[in-house]
Amino acid sequence: MHTALVCLTALPCMVAAETIEAPIHRISAQGVHDRLGTLSVRQGAGSVEIRVVLSEFPAGWHAMHVHQNPSCERELQDGKWVAGAASGMHFDPTGVMADMPGMTGDGMDMADNDGGMEMAHNMDGMEMPDADPPPPGRKPRPLGDLPAVYTDEHGVTDSRILSYRLQLDQFRGRSVVLHAHPEASEDLRLPRGGGEKIACAVLPN
Repeated sequence: MHTALVCLTALPCMVAAETIEAPIHRISAQGVHDRLGTLSVRQGAGSVEIRVVLSEFPAGWHAMHVHQNPSCERELQDGKWVAGAASGMHFDPTGVMADMPGMTGDGMDMADNDGGMEMAHNMDGMEMPDADPPPPGRKPRPLGDLPAVYTDEHGVTDSRILSYRLQLDQFRGRSVVLHAHPEASEDLRLPRGGGEKIACAVLPN
């Protein structure tokens, strides 16, 4: 028997957009800890909406990346436990990172980019685009590199990002990691590439 979608109104039928969701947990070199919020990814007609809801999170801008592995666990590297290292490298199916100098253990050194680029991409509570190709003069980024998330002085964020570079299926069975800092900053005291991983979510298949 075949099942048909029946409209009961004169308006065009609308099929609910598919969404996947996962809890965001605090992570450290000691492992995975308490829940901080929720990550949801919704497939739209021409883009993916990534929504990040957090509480009790450090104020400021935080780099955010899709990582290859579905894990938020720590990993032993060079005799030292590293927070979230089991998440692996940034999701990079096009191989952009292989052509980039200044690589760190799990990501990119973004020192050659504009330090304010995250603030231009995303404002708390607003939908902002993650577009491809990059603006003139900017290098291509791995597909897993997302705009930064901003947390207010109360430790709260509800940010929405529209990605035209990714599809919902590319999030399945992967992790999304938040860092202590933005990718790059005018404050030279801050580490490049976002610094320490401090929060993570594993998305279901």
